[in-house]
Amino acid sequence: MNGSENDGLRQRRCAMRSRTPSVKGDTMIFGRTVPVVLLAMVACLLGPLSGVGQTQSDPGPQMSDSVFENVQLLTGIPVDEFMDTMGMFAASLGYDCISCHSPDISTSRSAFAVLTPQIERARGMI
Repeated sequence: MNGSENDGLRQRRCAMRSRTPSVKGDTMIFGRTVPVVLLAMVACLLGPLSGVGQTQSDPGPQMSDSVFENVQLLTGIPVDEFMDTMGMFAASLGYDCISCHSPDISTSRSAFAVLTPQIERARGMI
């Protein structure tokens, strides 16, 4: 390469450098970063204030006797514990729900409350 070609190449490189943002210096810091950081800080500070004046009561877990019909012995326990207990009964006996409950449970949730001989026997063992 001769001198004039090197000068042209240098000029093109300088022009390309001036178009790309510099990571060094204040360009990136004060370009978009600061407004984004400030917005995030304001959101974090104002987030807890959005609930001021609102009362939030923790109702606690739903109880089995208030959710399901005809629960007589496993009352006063949370629904998830009740379902775990039913699952334990079914697994230990090798049954599914229809083995003890009415076969109509596949079409009607209220059929779970129908008393069957298996449910009466289970209540006698609890």
